[in-house]
Amino acid sequence: AGKISKILADRRYGFITTDDGQDVYFHEHSLVDGQFDTLEVGMPVRCAVEEGEKGLQASTVYVS
Repeated sequence: AGKISKILADRRYGFITTDDGQDVYFHEHSLVDGQFDTLEVGMPVRCAVEEGEKGLQASTVYVS
C-alpha cells in the first residue's frame, strides 16, 4: 500500500511512495480498473511491487 507521489501525465507514468518509504515506478498500463487521467498526487493505492530493469516497479496498481 502507499500513495501516489508524482504523476508525469504527458509521459503516462508516475511514482508511488509505499508505506515503508520506497519510491516505486508505475506505468499507466499497470493501473487496474482505473483511469490514468483521474489520478492525483496523494491518492491511496495498493500495488504489487517487483524488481524491474531500472529498480522497483509496480506490476498492478489499484486505487484504494
